[in-house]
Amino acid sequence: MTRAVKQKRKSKKKKIVLIIVIVLLVLAVLSGGALAAVGVSVSNGDTIFPNVSVNGVPVGGLTLEQAADRLEAPMEADRTERAVAVYFPGDTVIEITAEQAGLIFTGREAAEIAYAFGRDGNIFTSGWNFLRGQIVSVDIDPLTHASANRELIRMAVEEAGEEIDLLSMGAYEVVDDYLVVVKGRLVFTFDEDNLVEMIAEAFSKGAHEPVSYETETSEPEPIDLEAVYENIFTEPENAVFDLELEEPTEHVLGVSFDVPLAQTRLELAGMGEEVLIPLIFTEPEITTEFLREVLFRDVLATSTTRLTADENRNTNIVLASAEINGMILNPGDQFDFNTVVGQRTPARGFRPAGVFIGTEIVQNTGGGICQVSSGIYHALLHTDLQVDARINHTMVVTYLPMGMDAAVSWNGPHFSFTNSSPFPLRIIAYRDGQDFHVRLEGTLTHDYRIVPESIQINTIAYTNTYQDDPSIPTGTTQVERRGQRGHVVEVFQRFYDANGTLVRREFVARSTYRAVPQVILRGTGAVATPTPTPPPDYYGTPEE
Repeated sequence: MTRAVKQKRKSKKKKIVLIIVIVLLVLAVLSGGALAAVGVSVSNGDTIFPNVSVNGVPVGGLTLEQAADRLEAPMEADRTERAVAVYFPGDTVIEITAEQAGLIFTGREAAEIAYAFGRDGNIFTSGWNFLRGQIVSVDIDPLTHASANRELIRMAVEEAGEEIDLLSMGAYEVVDDYLVVVKGRLVFTFDEDNLVEMIAEAFSKGAHEPVSYETETSEPEPIDLEAVYENIFTEPENAVFDLELEEPTEHVLGVSFDVPLAQTRLELAGMGEEVLIPLIFTEPEITTEFLREVLFRDVLATSTTRLTADENRNTNIVLASAEINGMILNPGDQFDFNTVVGQRTPARGFRPAGVFIGTEIVQNTGGGICQVSSGIYHALLHTDLQVDARINHTMVVTYLPMGMDAAVSWNGPHFSFTNSSPFPLRIIAYRDGQDFHVRLEGTLTHDYRIVPESIQINTIAYTNTYQDDPSIPTGTTQVERRGQRGHVVEVFQRFYDANGTLVRREFVARSTYRAVPQVILRGTGAVATPTPTPPPDYYGTPEE
């Protein structure tokens, strides 16, 4: 059997069914009692009339529960997909969704509206609607069975109005690797009450037609790209060492864009058009990953000095170095000895030991800690790190070459330096037996070697100081303290390349050490009278 024959027979059957239905309807009309009976029957039925759908979803012949299940998902989608579009001059469009208008239906609510169709009249009307439903399809839109909430529409309109104001001024945002600039749209105003009513009416008709709102317009203000640049621009920032977390921080990428290019593209764009401007990203010199790889990788310098047999002095050195050992300085951080070590007091365990006061050595609490500051300074002389404050002792120390010491006192000389390296610096300071060690750990940024040298440029003769002493005889002298010459020295740094060739020599500092006067005791006591020696006895033998 051909397809044409099948379709012809199918059409013939439909016509026969239609004729039968029409005949039944005529008979039902002629028989009011029968129509009433149908009406009573369908009014009390538990299914929706035949050929009924909700927004295109067939629900005819379904119970309320069945229809509610079938309509739940479509009704949930309708909340955001059904909307009234409002067109303004200059191609500005806003959309108010059914949800924003308070038109929210559950599947059950939509099913109840469908179930009520044809049952809202008397039994004759219900009967007629049932019979008519056998041949006529009905599609129900719940939106037309409820009123939009005008206050909610007003709130949505106000929010959209704020966005329109922004668009009229031009806007921008950063999206991935681009600056997205929206050229300003035409500036206009609208009657809020009038617009709310227009939107509500559109929803009452099923939100099928957009709303066109005509009003007077004016040109928008041009966007200030220079101001945008100032807001977007970010200086790249190096990663540094977080002293609390003890790990590198996240570096910051620099961000900028080509202002003339952005201006050209914006001028060529239409109103409301988006313009994409590529952002320029600049990595800092030291990224987080790089810093993690090179952190404290190299020993920049070391210094080892010999301790004395004075354990009070050595205890002070250990206490001071314990405050410093392991300290980390980020680039630009300053180390100040007195700030780090603190005041030297007996309560903190510091003991009396010898210190220089002018050309005298006296006992004072914390004596000897200058060997710690001097050890650090001596190590620094092997680097190109920045020394901020340093002063030499008044007299020559024995544990370092002249000019390479650094005196400190709580109320006197200060010693400080800055980590002028681009990488973190760690200071290691500790006692090992009779040696005191300093080690500076960081990241080398050059391939040359620095060696300090001390050059004596002058000698200062000592003077003799006489003191009368009655305990020794007048006319005699005795050396109480030997004199020491003073010295003037200059320290230089010698820079050698990888081949050991001297490439330059830089002056560091001049140090002057005082001469120590020689103290001579001069006798003022009585002169002792020498006891005469008697002649020896002679016992001769007389001549006979």
